[in-house]
Amino acid sequence: MAPPKVAPKQSTIPSYYPTAEPSETALLIRRDLNLAGSDILALRRGATTNDTIRDFAIASPDLSAAMNANLRLGIPDGYRVKAWNPDGSFNPDATRLAYQLLQRMDMIPDYTEGFNAVNSLLATSEALGRDILSTGAMCMELVLDKSRLPTKFVPVAAANIVFFPDPSSDAMVPNQRLAGVYVPLDIPTFFYVSLDQDLRSAYANSPFEAAIQPAIADAEFTNDMRRVIKRSVHPRLDISIDTEKLQTSVPPEGLNDPEKLRNYRTEVRAATGAATNGTDRDDASGRDS
Repeated sequence: MAPPKVAPKQSTIPSYYPTAEPSETALLIRRDLNLAGSDILALRRGATTNDTIRDFAIASPDLSAAMNANLRLGIPDGYRVKAWNPDGSFNPDATRLAYQLLQRMDMIPDYTEGFNAVNSLLATSEALGRDILSTGAMCMELVLDKSRLPTKFVPVAAANIVFFPDPSSDAMVPNQRLAGVYVPLDIPTFFYVSLDQDLRSAYANSPFEAAIQPAIADAEFTNDMRRVIKRSVHPRLDISIDTEKLQTSVPPEGLNDPEKLRNYRTEVRAATGAATNGTDRDDASGRDS
């Protein structure tokens, strides 16, 4: 078979780009959930289910532990490469060439072109593994150089892949959608794999979808317990006023006037409460002793 005609350049757009054609001066914003100062229940308002899973896989301790356990156990540290002839026999020369190409993509990229954003095979596997757990699918593009040799693997966010039907071949055509721009990916160097695919849908589902409601319920329970402990279990600040010492500071006009003495005590208690209610303790109360 004649080799397919593939352009010697990258067809997909990096998934972290804000638009399909960003400006060279546009700063790529670092995404920060600000978990130290926000309630993780607000993350359930994600635009899509994939966005909600993506956020809870970072914020929820259970989903984060499950995600990392799957990646650590499922991705090996090394790899093996074998090349075979069309008749099924082993080809040692092609195997050595494949190892050379993989080492160039894995450990020795071409730094003569400046900064080279070629991830190692392990980092690429981790990115793809995280994506298939979050969305139920993973995809990437194999980029070729001018001599039509593999130069790097480019993982693509599966959440940005949409499909259009192709009635002529009873198949579907993948496209990358980014900021309203569609990039056709009907090329032989684009690979897409789904996990537990539903045959009645063109899109996969994350295995973590069933864990969203329990994660939200766990976060609500944790918030309720935090409020109960803060109000009922932690020691409360109890302030007492020594009436004998307070008597020495009563103004002369209040010594023989019960009404003025009562008003003075009320003012002292209000001033004491105002000075202590803003502390770290829940409530500050004053009483006469």
